[in-house]
Amino acid sequence: MLNSPAVNPFLHFKARNLFILFLIVVFELILIVEFFLIFFKWNSDEPIFYELISYYAIILPCIWILHRFHQLSIHPKYLIGKLPSRDRWLFLCGIAIAICLFSWGIDLLFFYSLSLFSPTLAVSLVNFLYNPPANTSAFPVLAYLLNVISLVVVAPVTEEFIFRGILIHRWAMKWGVSPAILVSAIFFGLAHIVPLGATIFGILTTLLYFKTRTLIVPAIAHAMNNAATIILELFFPSQQISTIYNFSEYLHWGLILTVVTALFVIRFVYKNWYKQQLTLPYFNNAYE
Repeated sequence: MLNSPAVNPFLHFKARNLFILFLIVVFELILIVEFFLIFFKWNSDEPIFYELISYYAIILPCIWILHRFHQLSIHPKYLIGKLPSRDRWLFLCGIAIAICLFSWGIDLLFFYSLSLFSPTLAVSLVNFLYNPPANTSAFPVLAYLLNVISLVVVAPVTEEFIFRGILIHRWAMKWGVSPAILVSAIFFGLAHIVPLGATIFGILTTLLYFKTRTLIVPAIAHAMNNAATIILELFFPSQQISTIYNFSEYLHWGLILTVVTALFVIRFVYKNWYKQQLTLPYFNNAYE
């Protein structure tokens, strides 16, 4: 692994500054929302408003990241990597699908377990997750389009770039590869409504990044995961559920998805979890 400050610009990239910036942006957005609600009488139930400010919350940190990259001579193209060869796409798509199905199974089991201890909280989370913004918008087509772009394009690209790209390289230099994988995945999970499935998804997509040396593949897997949720909602519209809802169906489908994909996922983790020092994707791409 490249540990010399002379050749490793990530040693000078401070992850805490990124988190501080994120907190500042969140605080700023709260003030912006309050300003619009008070002085412009904006409809607080209009999802388009919140979609637009979420775009702002993503764009501002990305601008800062690119500025720091320029200062530290970090080249995004080496972090992103190249497209895999054509003959590998079928295999990689199979891995991506297995990762998505396994993380879905974990999510369903999480909801079932949560319903045993706090049915009200489980119902609230399910209703929040499966309540498309177009349902309450004055402009449903625009709201739906912004939501799809956010979930299928913006979120996969930015989250993979930050969590799998930047944070992995920074923390691997600081703590080693395995702790970096786990910590970045935990932070990724905490940034989502259902943290357990997202954490596991973060671990698996990190290994996918190491295997392929390109962020394009985990970003596509991430986009597939989010797109599948949208497609399922189109064909099987969910209904608002109540506290008397029986979550046993979540248990059945959760077990089916995890059991079917478990052996494949375990084998993938065993073969690709790096227990020793390695050259990270950025440096592999830079010196190939």
